[in-house]
Amino acid sequence: MTVQQFRDILLTVHQNVYHAESSKQSEYVVWKEVGMKCFHADNQVIQKGVYIKIDFFTKTEFSEIPDNIINILSCNDEIAVCDVNLDYEPDTEYFHTSILCEVI
Repeated sequence: MTVQQFRDILLTVHQNVYHAESSKQSEYVVWKEVGMKCFHADNQVIQKGVYIKIDFFTKTEFSEIPDNIINILSCNDEIAVCDVNLDYEPDTEYFHTSILCEVI
């Protein structure tokens, strides 16, 4: 899966999806590559996995969007959801969900 295909999956859940940084909409998704994992056999790379961090920001308490993102990612055989963190940022009043996943 390419990172563009990954982005397209996120766009099916939310229209405000940005790579690396956002334009600070009232509710938005930002995603970026944060690492790579290589699988080797016979001294050759046989498969690569990219770690991608997704951050969802909203001022709506109990938004369904994070669950929708996790569900659509979990339905794809090339994506593994690794970690989910929820936070409230009092200085900006945003609810922040961070999702780490691996894409192969």
